[in-house]
Amino acid sequence: MLRFVPLRRLSALAPIVLAVPLADGAGPAVDRVDDALERVSRALADDPALAPETRDALRDLVTTLRAERGDTAEPVRAMQQSPVPPVAELPSARTLLERVKVSGDLRLRHESSFLDAGTDRHRQRLRLRVGADLDLSEEVRIGARVTTGDPQDARSPYQTWGDGGRKFDLNLDRAFATWTPAWGRGAWATAGKFGHPFRSNPIYGELLWDADLQPEGVAMGWSGKDVGMLSDLRFVGGAYNVLERGAGTDAFALVVQGSASAKLADDVSMTASLGYLHFTNPTPGGATRILGDNRGNATVDTNSDGTADAYMSDFGLLNPILAVTMSGWERPVTFAGEVFWNTQAEGSRDFGWALGAAIGSTRAPGDWQLYYQWQVIEQDAIFTPFAQDDFLLATNFRGHVFGGKYRFTPWADAHLFALVSRADDPAAGGSRSDDWRVRFDLTFTF
Repeated sequence: MLRFVPLRRLSALAPIVLAVPLADGAGPAVDRVDDALERVSRALADDPALAPETRDALRDLVTTLRAERGDTAEPVRAMQQSPVPPVAELPSARTLLERVKVSGDLRLRHESSFLDAGTDRHRQRLRLRVGADLDLSEEVRIGARVTTGDPQDARSPYQTWGDGGRKFDLNLDRAFATWTPAWGRGAWATAGKFGHPFRSNPIYGELLWDADLQPEGVAMGWSGKDVGMLSDLRFVGGAYNVLERGAGTDAFALVVQGSASAKLADDVSMTASLGYLHFTNPTPGGATRILGDNRGNATVDTNSDGTADAYMSDFGLLNPILAVTMSGWERPVTFAGEVFWNTQAEGSRDFGWALGAAIGSTRAPGDWQLYYQWQVIEQDAIFTPFAQDDFLLATNFRGHVFGGKYRFTPWADAHLFALVSRADDPAAGGSRSDDWRVRFDLTFTF
């Protein structure tokens, strides 16, 4: 790397350059060389900000001139022996590139929806995601990710084919900084727009929080391995910005989860977690931005104008999850269940649950997995603006999801699955007939 030295720092060299031709002469010329060498020696000793390459070059020049004159003056030796504090330098562009980790995936999807009341729909879609992480230091990492999808739909990165050849949208859906302090082993803190850091149901884990929804705010946590009888212990907490208003009250979500894993036997392991998500008033001051994302929660008309303008319930969501995996057979078998309870709901429609099982895994080429899960979600058991959008119903439904996965290579897999739902309470909206959504995904990962 080339370094440029300010002229003021090289000014001490001018007398040397002018005096060297006179060094074999007598009297004043010799004095000028001595004075110049002395000034350079002092400048090198007193200027800690000088680049190391420049310092070494000047030292060599002074030493060479003194040697030619047979001078072993003490100032040079003192200068050479004086410790110089190292100068912190910005990493080069090449070094930064070496620290960047790029990853992403491309998913091609066929989707068919079969509606009891409505028109069936068949469409092709795709999703592209590309992200990069950069370690600025051993403690600080920054990251970002772009994805396809409608920027107005936070829960879906998919683009539907067949819009007259129009270009797909590409949006920034992650941008964050993460701090892992050296003094707090296992501790971390993240700020910006990032992935929701909770553990989820390993069979189907999006009933409470859609996996494509990236919260904005701050989160922090701690994790440890082999803590007593536990193989893994984690705590996570966060404060998310749900709705910011220039003049008026904002809406937030406060989230916390604790989870632990343990070996019950040589080939049996268990993971348990307990999470709580508290949403402050999602319609502060009558703001309807979040109300517009409602997909089935009960609403009320507070000003009697004939239009719903608020959610009937508040939302404080308790979510315990339990999963047990038996790995002693030819293929691992996992059983999992979770509960949803809105502790701040108005009325009795505040509860939900899910129970499922899976056999196999898709970690290596040639691996496959089959799975099934049944769930019942009452109307206000979850907060629908942040819940899944895979089923044709988001809440007030009962139904099941089942499917199979197969991994072809380390970078490609296929997934065929169906999501079936019907209204849990027709009086709250919907019918007692089943609505089906069938999907086939090909995913390429890099």
